[in-house]
Amino acid sequence: VKALYDGRLATNIAGLKMKTPITQLPVLLGFWTWEFTDFLDLENVGAVTVKGTSLEPQPGEKGQRAVETPSGMLNSIGLENPGGIIFGNNVAELRQYDVPVIVNIYAHSYEDYGKVAK
Repeated sequence: VKALYDGRLATNIAGLKMKTPITQLPVLLGFWTWEFTDFLDLENVGAVTVKGTSLEPQPGEKGQRAVETPSGMLNSIGLENPGGIIFGNNVAELRQYDVPVIVNIYAHSYEDYGKVAK
């Protein structure tokens, strides 16, 4: 644990400075990572990584989203997300922590990629 605080685990990926090379798994915490601070100290992870975010809210797939197979699990969530505007209005909750935020964005056109990024 001491190594975490003395800088030996510090990582720089393409100019993104992180305290450690560890980020939380977005599939487990979703968009509202700050709701899990009782379980995860955001000051001690390398970055917060957010699930796929689109310009408009996406409801995801209807019906059964995950099934067990003989080889494991098959899922089809459908990139459910609150949309870039709603996420952007709430991301200030993450800014209270000294941790980089990595947001995965997706769109269906070049113009929409620019809008989501903005």
